[in-house]
Amino acid sequence: MAHRQARHLSLGLPGALATRSQVLARPVTLCREDLIADIKSELRGRFEDVMVGLLYPMHEYLARELRRAVAGLGTDEDCLIEILCTRSNEDIRLMKQYYRTCESAARKNMVHT
Repeated sequence: MAHRQARHLSLGLPGALATRSQVLARPVTLCREDLIADIKSELRGRFEDVMVGLLYPMHEYLARELRRAVAGLGTDEDCLIEILCTRSNEDIRLMKQYYRTCESAARKNMVHT
């Protein structure tokens, strides 16, 4: 059922009433990348960011937002406070683990380029 709903969602058809976890219960490569491509081709701005963010597990989304908050010049302190002060220790541990994975991959890409 979740697979059918994910397909409806990717096609933009009505009736895709599945929760995020039901849609993502299918193998990630089956629907996430296709859905992201569809969303990016149809939407723009912060709404696009939110819709793409909904396709990731919460800790991955929050780790990505933390990374965005500290990237470049300046820091988005409001984002940091909102995320870090409203999450449990377990949530922060999961975010930290994913963040470190992303940082490690980014360093490897910097070395190879």
